[in-house]
Amino acid sequence: EKHWDLESEHVLAAWCDLFPSSVDAVIAQTTDIVEFAQNHCLMFSAIKETHVELISSNVAGLSTEAQAARNSNHSPDLPPTEEVTVSQVVGIAYLAMSVFPGETKLGITLLSGWRGIGIGERAAQLAMELAFKQVGCHRVSVSLFATAPRSTMRFFQRLGFIHEGMHRGAVR
Repeated sequence: EKHWDLESEHVLAAWCDLFPSSVDAVIAQTTDIVEFAQNHCLMFSAIKETHVELISSNVAGLSTEAQAARNSNHSPDLPPTEEVTVSQVVGIAYLAMSVFPGETKLGITLLSGWRGIGIGERAAQLAMELAFKQVGCHRVSVSLFATAPRSTMRFFQRLGFIHEGMHRGAVR
């Protein structure tokens, strides 16, 4: 079952953010998110932030105090509230196929307002768990361009990745 659309505004925004620094997408020689996801990835997933909001069908004209009372459900004279789960795509993660057996390549990006709060770390951990436990990989690697921001390099180092070397001139 499909829970998100590859062409949604937030997924495309994350792809536009990721693509210029994705060695895997450049090697695949495609800027098309659908083609990359379907033909070059073992897993391509939206990263979602989900939270619960209280809503009411009739909040117009209620004072701040009345809205507070409605939300605490202390007054039967106020309109009923309803809990609604809201999800928003905040990034993308992928596991790209490798030419080496038993290896996959991890790529991840979050939209700028969602960085630095632990969402990326959790998404990367879930992707690596999938790679090792379900796909059966023995190695997950990350390929970054030398121009990648230092914060990106620190992010992957916090996850346990180490710098193994450079492929100078390998991607043009």
